[in-house]
Parts: sequence; structure tokens; C-alpha cells
Amino acid sequence: MAQKAGQLRLLTGLLCPPIIGLGDADEDGGRTDIRVTTVRSQWGALVSTFERVEVAAWRAITSSHVSIALLAALLIVTLLGGLLPQTAPGVQPGSPRYQEWRGQIRSPWGAAVGALEALGLLGVFQSRPFYLLMAIVAVVAVLRLASLWIPPWVLAPPRRASTRDFTLSRDKAGAWEEITLALRGMGLGVVRQISHGGAEHAAARRVGVARSMPGLLYLGALALLLASAIEWRFGWAGPRLELALGETRPLGGETGLAARLEQIDLLPLADGTLQRFDSHVSLIRGATVEKTVTLGLDRRAAYHGLSLYQLGFGPAVRVSAQKASGQPLRMQRTVGDTSVQRILRLRFSGRQQEQLVTIPEADLVVRLVYYPALPIRGFSTRALHIQLLRGSTGQVQAEQFLAENGQVMSGDVRVDIAFEYSVTLRPEREPGLPLAAFGGALIMLGLVGYLIWPTREAWLIVRQENQSCTCQIIVSRGNAGASWFIALVSNLSGGANG
Repeated sequence: MAQKAGQLRLLTGLLCPPIIGLGDADEDGGRTDIRVTTVRSQWGALVSTFERVEVAAWRAITSSHVSIALLAALLIVTLLGGLLPQTAPGVQPGSPRYQEWRGQIRSPWGAAVGALEALGLLGVFQSRPFYLLMAIVAVVAVLRLASLWIPPWVLAPPRRASTRDFTLSRDKAGAWEEITLALRGMGLGVVRQISHGGAEHAAARRVGVARSMPGLLYLGALALLLASAIEWRFGWAGPRLELALGETRPLGGETGLAARLEQIDLLPLADGTLQRFDSHVSLIRGATVEKTVTLGLDRRAAYHGLSLYQLGFGPAVRVSAQKASGQPLRMQRTVGDTSVQRILRLRFSGRQQEQLVTIPEADLVVRLVYYPALPIRGFSTRALHIQLLRGSTGQVQAEQFLAENGQVMSGDVRVDIAFEYSVTLRPEREPGLPLAAFGGALIMLGLVGYLIWPTREAWLIVRQENQSCTCQIIVSRGNAGASWFIALVSNLSGGANG
């Protein structure tokens, strides 16, 4: 292995990261191991330990390995937060609302809730490690954005680099003219140049839109981080609301609004699944309907900064009763809204699969139990078990299992059952959503920029020797075999002497 002597230095300005200078290189076939010290020409030498830390920090920030590690960490955190149940912003552990939410998720998650809570996985997006990760990503994004959008802000070359050396039979001005023309042909321009130790040190990179457009990726990442901070500080997520047709429930918080489910539009497929499930919801303030919105599983509604999401749908039934003569009978629930009505709509959920309704005029109690499937009775899909009990004695007067709309009779009283759907909604206040959408668009533009104009960087050292100039070009090893670098070296070598 050939040894090449010299001094390796990085020259910096007061507020700019290092720029490569003449250096010490262990070279083997053009592959160079660069060892760097830092010198600030106008302010004197710094302590060598700090110099090494400074250079190592800049290299780490610009390292692809660090970027990949940060992206992997963000992906893992996002997947955990997306797959596991998460507390809403502003809900403190131990509060009544937290305990209510904890009870809701215990049904689908069972005993795992305790383990997830102990590991802190129920509040991934509100944890200190997540905030620390976001801060690191923000710092790296700001510095990478600055390195792309501030031309003189030139980062240190990688530790392991490739070099090409040649001699130009020109004076220094002529050599730089030829080098500038060759760089321009490759879409590069000299963005910073410093004289030190009798040599000219320069950094070249893409110019114009080709340099700045990839920076939109980091600007978009910063916009997303800012949107997250705005959501954390000013956002609000209300409780889950389960609504049957005609049912009204308050949205909660300080909205002063209530939601009433007016209509459901569904489009079933041949296999029984639903192609579309839209719900029409009226937003009510006091006794006034302020607006009627339409929601779907992939369609949100917005009103005065409030977002309304349809999280899902579930089973419900419409119950009415009448005598054989056609006289309608009044009914009432035993829990919840106990007002007397002629038609009741009852919801069934994972927390409540049984409903009780009384018919005071007939001394009857209607017991309804919903089953998603009941194979023991021959029902492979939904089934509803209905019992009519004498209110005064509790004796069963009639009993029936239904999979479709039907009736149950007891004496001269007929109870009509019709299957319907309920919907689950959640109101949210998302002040950071427009900024998040803007950040996502910037990230897409930045990715397009990287695909069209991948990174091109080169560091140059030119020294006058008699009537000629020696020139050294340094690039990362990843670019050593790139077509643009091969063409650049070929163009410059064509005018070289020796």
C-alpha cells in the first residue's frame, strides 16, 4: 500500500461546518482513509479533543447509517403507536376518563393491557423517548437542510473516500477556469473556496434547483414535527360515540355540540361485505341543527376546526310493539335514556350484548341478546335471541331466535324486530392537520428531487508548483464509480500533463 504524506485539515468559518483542506491520506488504489484535524484560520487552533469531536459529529450527522437508523426508529415507533391502543392527547393516566378508556380496550386486548401499560406502550406518542427521538430528528433535519440550501455550508467529507490526482500545465487562474468548466459540465459548481497553506481548498456540489429541491424532504420532515407539536399542545380528541339511527349524544369537551345520526347509506357486495358505508350526522347546538355532514370509513367531516371521524359500525335493532288491534304500545329502556317512546333503536357492542325494554301497558319485559354467530343453533352469522317475560312474575311468555327481521307474539301483543346498523364516531380538534398535509407534500417533492438529482459532492485541493498546478479531487467511495465522476476525471485528465 502506497503512503502519501501531507497535512489533512478542515477549514471552517465561525458559523459554518468544516470544509476539506490539504490533508494526510493513506491511499491504496485511489481509496483514501482521511484523518482530519480542525483549524480555524482567523481564530486560532482549538483543542484537539474538541476538534475530533466536532468532525466526528458532522460526519455522524451526514452519515447515511445515522439517517437509516433514525428512519428505522421512527418506523418502529409509528408501527407500535398505530397497532397498539393509544391514549388521547390530554388524557392523564389515573384520571376518570383514562380509567373509562382503559376499561374499553380491556375487552379486545384482555390481560395484555396491564403489560402494555407497565411497558409504557399505551402512550408511545406522549413518552419522553419519543420526544427525544423527535428532537434528534429535528436537529439532523435542520442541519441537513442548511447544508443543502446554504451554499457555503459545506460538510466534511466522509472518513473513507476516493481521490484522483493529476497535474494541469496551467497557472492557478487557468487551472481553476478549466476545473470550473469541467464541474459545470457535470452540473456542479464551486460553493466555497478558501486559501490556506499555499493551496486553494474548495468544495463543489450541485447548484440551483438540483441542489435545493432535495432539501424539501427535510423541510417537510420539520413541518411534520411542528404539526405534531401543535397537535400535542392544542389538539383534542373526544370520546368514542356509538349512535343508532335518531340517537343524539354530546361530542364532549368545550364544543357545545351534539351529534345525531340521521341516515345510513350502504352498498353491499355479493359476498356480504360492504363496499360503502356512509352516515349522515347532524351537528346540533341547543335546539338548532347547525350543519349536516356525511362521513365514511375513509371520509372525514370538518366543521369550524372540528374533525369528525367514522371509526366503524356495528349492529343495532329497531323495536316496536302493538296490540292485535293495531294499537301501538309505548316502551322504555331500563338503563340509559328511559324516556317513553313508541319506537326504540338499540345498539349492541363488545361491552353490551344484552338490552332490556319494558312495555308497561302490557306488563311485559323484552330481553334481547345479540350474537355475532350462534353455530349451536345453526346460525353462522348474526342472531338475536328474544324473550318476552311477564313483568310482574318474570316468567317467560314467548321466546325466539331471529337472523332476519321478524315478530314475536305474546297473547295479543306483537313485538316487531328489524335489524339495522349503528356507527361509531370520534370528534377531534386537529389544528396541525393542514401543516401536516403540507409537510407530506414537501416530503414527496423532496423524494422526487432525490430521485432526479441524487447527491453529487466533491472536494478539491489545487496547489501551484512552478508553471503547473497539482490538483486532487476527493469524493465519497459511493461516488467513485459514478458516471459523472468518471466523466469529470476524464475531462480534467485530458488537459493534464504527466
